[in-house]
Amino acid sequence: TDETLVVQQMLVEKFIEEHPDLKLAGTYIDNGFSGTNFERPGFLKLMDARRIEKDDLIQLQQPMTFEGTAVAALNYQNETGQDRVEYPKNYEGTANLVFNNGKETLTTDFSKDGWYNVVVTSNANQDNYNIQFNGTPQDTMYQFKNTDVKDFVGNKADGSYGAVDIGYYGETKDNPSEAAGYVAYGERYNNSTNLHAQIGFGAVKK
Repeated sequence: TDETLVVQQMLVEKFIEEHPDLKLAGTYIDNGFSGTNFERPGFLKLMDARRIEKDDLIQLQQPMTFEGTAVAALNYQNETGQDRVEYPKNYEGTANLVFNNGKETLTTDFSKDGWYNVVVTSNANQDNYNIQFNGTPQDTMYQFKNTDVKDFVGNKADGSYGAVDIGYYGETKDNPSEAAGYVAYGERYNNSTNLHAQIGFGAVKK
C-alpha cells in the first residue's frame, strides 16, 4: 500500500542518516507489483540507470572478468494434435564472463549438475554470437542435435532460434561492478517436438 511504501522509505532514509558511509543514490518504487515479477517499471528504471553501454567499456581498454552463478531452465515439448506435454528441468552451475575490447566470452558450466558446459562468444564482426555445448548430458532428452552453432541469434531456416542479452552495471560508466543477462537457444525437430533452453546468470567483477 501507499502507507507501507512511505514507512519503508522513511526507515531507509533514517538508516542512511545513521550511517554516514552510505549515500542514497535514488528511489525506485513499484507499488502494486509482485517482487517475483522482474517486469516492474521501477525495477527496470533502476537497472537502466546502472547499466553501462558496451561502447563505454571499450573506451577503458582493459580486459574484465566477471564470475558468478548460472541457472539453466530446459523444456522439452511434445505436441500431439491439440495436446502438448512438457518436460521441464533445471540445472545449476557457474558463470564466467570475459569482456576484452568489445569481444565477449561467456562460459556457463552445468557439467557437475549433469548438463553441458556452454560457451557463448561474440563473432568476429561482433554483430552476433556463436554457441557451443560441450560434454554429454546425463539425460539425453535434454541433448541438442547441434552443439556448435555460428551466428545463432535469431530465427533460422532449420527451426533453431536464439537470443542473447548481456548487461554490465555499476555506479559510474568507468567502473563496472556486475554483469547479468540471459542466453536462449532452442531447436525444433519436427512439427511436434522441440527443446528450449533459457540460461540466466549473474556475476561480479573480479
